[in-house]
Amino acid sequence: MIVYIIRRLMQAALVMVVMSALVFAGIYLIGDLRGRPITGKALTRMIRIGVAKAGLSAECKAHGLRKAALRRLAENQASTKGIAAVSGHRTLKEIERYTAKASQTKLAADAMALIPDEGEA
Repeated sequence: MIVYIIRRLMQAALVMVVMSALVFAGIYLIGDLRGRPITGKALTRMIRIGVAKAGLSAECKAHGLRKAALRRLAENQASTKGIAAVSGHRTLKEIERYTAKASQTKLAADAMALIPDEGEA
């Protein structure tokens, strides 16, 4: 059950990450029915509806979902450039702040797995 809830949360978080990148090089990714960029208020409403439809707590906010998605990207070996591409952050410092809660145990185990066994080298 916990895995199911986490999976639903992460799906919602990934949607939020994509939705948070409204403008990229002047191209709007989310618009209204006429193709115009949506307002921040409209995006907040969309997020609230999405959170409810995903069965998540009303306490789930866009920022928290976005941060959770970035942490998960870090835990799954996404590069800082990849995380920056998803999040829109421009500096390493910003990315490090968002991914600081990534599981150091998982990151260490994944990093150590990159070292080949003596017999394989």
